[in-house]
Amino acid sequence: MGRLENDKIIATGELLPVDQINFDGEIFSILGIGGIVANAKGKGHGKQIMTAIRNYLIENNKTGVGFCRLYNKGFYEKCGFIVDENVINRFVYYDGEKKITDTEDHCVFWVDSSDNFMAKVLSKPNIEILLNRPPNW
Repeated sequence: MGRLENDKIIATGELLPVDQINFDGEIFSILGIGGIVANAKGKGHGKQIMTAIRNYLIENNKTGVGFCRLYNKGFYEKCGFIVDENVINRFVYYDGEKKITDTEDHCVFWVDSSDNFMAKVLSKPNIEILLNRPPNW
């Protein structure tokens, strides 16, 4: 998704398929929310992108999950996403024996769908969310 002004991209964001997520023996597919950039800050362009992404997820009954820095938490909450800073370390990817996770000053934001992926994740706080790719979307 992108927002143009005078033929210039002023804000952008993307939804990336993330399949084969294993949580508690159940397999989920989500859309990773990433690449959120607003070239002009404070003008509402980023919020327009995030509102469009949120609306798309809701209208299409898709779970969308993104990662952000703690200082951006309020922005995503204002855009209608649920935000949690305690679940980030549970999103893990294994590269052979090496465990990869992103815990440095980040939180998770999301919109859940009828699969209740994030509700299930929150209901079982000691179980890892096993990704088939690094958590870098």
